[in-house]
Amino acid sequence: MARRSRFHRILGQDTCSDGLADNRWMSFFRDLNLSAATAGIVAVLVGFTSSVAIVFQAALAFGATPELVTSWMWALGLGMGLCSAIPSLILKKPVMVAWSTPGAAVLATAGLAGGFTMAQAVGAYFIWGFLPVYFNLLKSVPPLEVVVHRIIWSAALLLTMLYFRKRLGALVEALTTRAMLVPMIGSAVLIAANWLIYIWAVTNGHIAAASLGYFLNPLLNVLLGFLFLKERLTRWQWVAVAMAGAGVAILATGAFSALWIPLSLALTFGFYGLIRKIAPVGPMVGLAGETILLLPAALVLFGWWTIDNAGSFGRQGADIDLLLIASGIVTALPLLLFASAARRMKYATIGLVQYIGPTIQFLLAILLYREPLTTTHLITFPLIWIGLMLYSWDAWRQSRA
Repeated sequence: MARRSRFHRILGQDTCSDGLADNRWMSFFRDLNLSAATAGIVAVLVGFTSSVAIVFQAALAFGATPELVTSWMWALGLGMGLCSAIPSLILKKPVMVAWSTPGAAVLATAGLAGGFTMAQAVGAYFIWGFLPVYFNLLKSVPPLEVVVHRIIWSAALLLTMLYFRKRLGALVEALTTRAMLVPMIGSAVLIAANWLIYIWAVTNGHIAAASLGYFLNPLLNVLLGFLFLKERLTRWQWVAVAMAGAGVAILATGAFSALWIPLSLALTFGFYGLIRKIAPVGPMVGLAGETILLLPAALVLFGWWTIDNAGSFGRQGADIDLLLIASGIVTALPLLLFASAARRMKYATIGLVQYIGPTIQFLLAILLYREPLTTTHLITFPLIWIGLMLYSWDAWRQSRA
């Protein structure tokens, strides 16, 4: 009993009552501040990445075996996790630890530049930018199966979050109200298609083509706003859209066999964003509703593959299983961060920050995965980049007016 009382004192509890302990845990999860936690998460992401780079350099210097490098990665991840988890439990607040100067710098500059909201946006696009690395680790798993696991584990994560935040009632309301349900069905189909196309592209050597789709997306959003929301375009925005159109036309005439990848990614995510913008449902409830709508089909496919011994889960090793389970966090976290940041940041700022993701993807494609860079690419990408710069400059100019 003394040991139990000491444990409760560490957690800041003055009694051994199980009911009170449960309430404290419920309160801990319910009161988590997404903005504060995100700033720490971004710092950890940058800190972990830079630490991994140092570990790999050390491994090369020492001639370490792949097994030894893997053990170092596990030790690094476990150490950072414990350093964050223990203070969080003691203080009952989200505490994130970054083991690097770059991680701390990101945390500080995000707070100075725009508060934790900026950290949310930067964090979302950093995660999206490095997704090709993550999904290339799952290259042995068929893209459709990866999407099925993204749906299943995202649904589990989001339902848990809504439960602790006492928002399950809002989810039930969204799923039973026609005005909310119909848009969510459309957005669920679009985001599932986007995931499937993206994962196929990344695992089949088309990362540069995928990044082009997300470079096109901001300019497509401008066009969709003009067509469906009656938003007026400035002269410079028309020029930016025209330059992007010219770039796509050059790709088409250059017999770019993967042209369908950037176009389909831009269209699916563009219309997804349009629906989410006009749908009367919040970001977390909306994302949870989309995954719940997709969940029955995902469970049927998962069950079918399990019975038929055709699935990858439980058959390709613990590392693949963990990556598939973690795909729920990788899926939900950046979408939640982006949705939360977009509601509070200036549109011009979001317009600048959103180029982080496709830029990282493009650099990964060329520098890490050695995808070929043709003359058509060298003409097309600068055209689209100039269009993006014009668009961003015009948005910044309007925000200053």
